[in-house]
Amino acid sequence: MFKETFELYSLAKQINHEVFLDAQLQTAGSKQDQILEKMEKSNKYVRNQTIAMKLVFAIVLCFLPILPLITYFQMKDFIGSYGLHLSAAFLFSIFFGLNLLYIILVGMLNVSSFMSGNAFKWLRTLPIAEKRLKNIGFMTIFRNLDLPLIAITFSFPLIMGIITLDPLIALVSALTSVPNVIFGFSILIFIGERMSRVLYSEGAVSKKKSVIRMITMLSYIIMAMSLGFVMQWAFSSIDFFFEIFFSLENVSVINSILSLIPFPFGPSFLISIVSSPSNVSLGLWMNSIIGYILFLILTFIMYRGAINSLKSVIGAKKEKTKEVEVKEKKPKEVNIETRKPILALIRKDLITVSRDFQSFMFVLMPIVLPTIMIFSSTAALNLANIGVFDILIIWSFTISTCIYIPSMLISGFLNMEETGATILASLPIIPRDQAKAKIFTMLIIQTVSFLAPPLILVLITGAWMIFFLILFTVPISWTCLLLIFELKIRLFGKMKYKYVIEEINRSNKVLKWILIFLVELAVIFFYFLIVLILLLLSIELWIISMVILGVGLSSTLILVFIFNKMFPKLEEIGDYKTGGALRESPILGVIVLTILYAIFVFSPQFIEGIILLPFINDIPFLTLLFIDFGFTFGFLGLLWFYIVPFGLKLPYKEQKFKQYLENIGLGKNQPYFRNLIIGIGSFIIFITISLLGGILLGNYIFIPEIIFGTPTVTNFGWFLFIYMLIPGIWEEVSFRGVLIPNLQRKYSELSIILLSGCAFGLAHSMNFINVLVGLNPWLVVLQINYAAFLGFAFAYMFLRTKSLIPCIILHYLIDSLGQLFLYVQFSNWFALIIYFVFFIGIVPMILIVLFVKYSTKINIQKP
Repeated sequence: MFKETFELYSLAKQINHEVFLDAQLQTAGSKQDQILEKMEKSNKYVRNQTIAMKLVFAIVLCFLPILPLITYFQMKDFIGSYGLHLSAAFLFSIFFGLNLLYIILVGMLNVSSFMSGNAFKWLRTLPIAEKRLKNIGFMTIFRNLDLPLIAITFSFPLIMGIITLDPLIALVSALTSVPNVIFGFSILIFIGERMSRVLYSEGAVSKKKSVIRMITMLSYIIMAMSLGFVMQWAFSSIDFFFEIFFSLENVSVINSILSLIPFPFGPSFLISIVSSPSNVSLGLWMNSIIGYILFLILTFIMYRGAINSLKSVIGAKKEKTKEVEVKEKKPKEVNIETRKPILALIRKDLITVSRDFQSFMFVLMPIVLPTIMIFSSTAALNLANIGVFDILIIWSFTISTCIYIPSMLISGFLNMEETGATILASLPIIPRDQAKAKIFTMLIIQTVSFLAPPLILVLITGAWMIFFLILFTVPISWTCLLLIFELKIRLFGKMKYKYVIEEINRSNKVLKWILIFLVELAVIFFYFLIVLILLLLSIELWIISMVILGVGLSSTLILVFIFNKMFPKLEEIGDYKTGGALRESPILGVIVLTILYAIFVFSPQFIEGIILLPFINDIPFLTLLFIDFGFTFGFLGLLWFYIVPFGLKLPYKEQKFKQYLENIGLGKNQPYFRNLIIGIGSFIIFITISLLGGILLGNYIFIPEIIFGTPTVTNFGWFLFIYMLIPGIWEEVSFRGVLIPNLQRKYSELSIILLSGCAFGLAHSMNFINVLVGLNPWLVVLQINYAAFLGFAFAYMFLRTKSLIPCIILHYLIDSLGQLFLYVQFSNWFALIIYFVFFIGIVPMILIVLFVKYSTKINIQKP
């Protein structure tokens, strides 16, 4: 007998693997090819995955008995209390209910695949007796769930017996655990049979089938996500339940009624009264025993029904032969319904979502996850009395969902195209229509995801300002979605004459997604920075809302413009080539490069913060300065010496690294001595005028420690000469070396000087971040002003010398040595403004331009 059982168990392994694989393929959606590739690489892939899944669930299920164990010890603290057994029985019922739900969660997909009968088609062709075939089926189900079922059956009585040292409690726990598992197993069979009809049904797709499929999948996902929260709620509410039930009246009547209910109260009351038998009435004893017997009867009935369901699946299907009546074929009228391409593509995606489990998850999760995140994060807030700070906290958590929700949507919707790609490629589909259909659907889901949680909060609290603030932030969520979409297409879907939404260029996939994530993170940080600065300026909340709306709409319109450039209209496709948008639209190039520069300045600080945070207290301050310098300098070097010339192909498309250096004014063949004289001479002009202005308008103080002192948190000291290499080199490479050659395609020399200088000035708006540490924001405004004027002088210097060397020298000296001449105290704002605008900006600009003009006319050579 044992040998035969073992043979059946071994034979069931192959069927179990087939069932598991079938379930995995059904839930993989468009990723089925990846599973098949893994199987091809390793013939043990399915076996390893099956064992891993069972092992993980078995470990999780072993922790469930902690709930009844805590309940048992809680009962010991309240022995003899009124309502004790009702409280304990309710908590034991939650435990049995969780057991049932976890059994369903563990086996739902695999049992659904099993109940479809597909795994037994090949077995029916073999000379195997029907009785033996049914036994193989039973063993397959058991083998599929053996570890979880064993864990959930024996963990409860073992833990209760070992911890309580009471054999009677261990025995009663076993007597209730075994039928509870059988009951759950039977329910699983019934639900699996229903699910198999939905997920594995054959025939044409109808609206009714699609709706049933979506509802079924939604119910399963909600149950899977809710289990963790239910368990957490049950563990944290044990004391609450005891307090509530202790205050009830007519507890004996409630006990008499509930104890007769077979599941889950029948076995729950039995364990409860065995755990604390004192002061238990005879009636409650009798009702609990009757309820337990009814539970056993119900379990037996459910088990027989489950066995019959298994027999109907495993048993051989008898084909009925019917006489075929030849009927005369009548012509049928076929009506072909046409749709606009975009509507047809949207409908295709929605049908795919209704039939593809993984795609459905990508649609549902962006709505469910923000709701869970926001409600869990606002648990500590006083929702009864919402203040401005609370509103901003909720806004912060809401906008932070834009870090991951757009990525989920784009991954899910764009990966749909991998299924049936050959068919789609053979159709005359315009990529613009495909992209617009995806964008339209994703924008709707993104908007619902963004607005649903705050709307629920508003209905609870009545604080409509939360909803209006987040409503005005919706364009920012659109910006995040469009930005990731366009970056994904640019990095993965670029072809010579068009962009496609499929992944064509899959090389360096991880690095590309890291880049997308960093860009998205920087954009979110930028929006946070705007709000923080407005708050520090004591701007009212409704004005902040309007500013957010304006910034969001502006950035969305820019990305819509880029979308139209990437996906031209049908009449423009003939002459279209991918790439070159930043070269053909130099203004757009200025904007993109300025944003990229800001991103690559701040991103290293996030990364080094994550890496160094555990060791921050053990690292010397000077070492931290060198690490920060190395990260930032390296990131900007990566941007300007790799990403810009070879990724964005700026300022020219076809260029080697040596040619790129020539294009940005860093070539070998240039008059170095003349450039050195121009750079140092311009610096002397700058410090002379700034020193004169400081003496005339304020109180100039000579403090050598500013540039020669020991580096501290408030003063870089001599480290200034090292750190200022970052702006001295990379800002010149950016705003002169790359931008000016790019602007020369379409603009005059005067326009180039003005555009480059304004971009340079506006780039200093990044210094608004220093407002967070106490800097007056108006000083940043003045810095933007004089930086623009100096930017005009730098641009003129670059155009006249055709070299970046004098610009770098002048910029570096101003930022480092020049700080020694800029320490001036002012008694009033008027003198401060005059100093910054005229003596730091306009006058040095004019004199430097004249000096450069004169120096380039004469032939300055090395003596």
